[in-house]
Amino acid sequence: MRSNLVALRKGLGLTQPDFAKMFGLSASELCRIEKGQRKGSVDLWLGIADTFKLSLPELRKIMEVTELKN
Repeated sequence: MRSNLVALRKGLGLTQPDFAKMFGLSASELCRIEKGQRKGSVDLWLGIADTFKLSLPELRKIMEVTELKN
């Protein structure tokens, strides 16, 4: 799960469909990226970093996939 990516999106007040549209994705593809089931393209990650003015450490943090704890 990319919980930091989800937190970024929600913190901006964006739904999955709205966020996905900004980067030329479908909501279902974004969902798979957020769940860590897909990596996402380099263009996607660079687009997110550029759009939201993220530093390299911030970008690495939102790209990070962590396991959910039960």
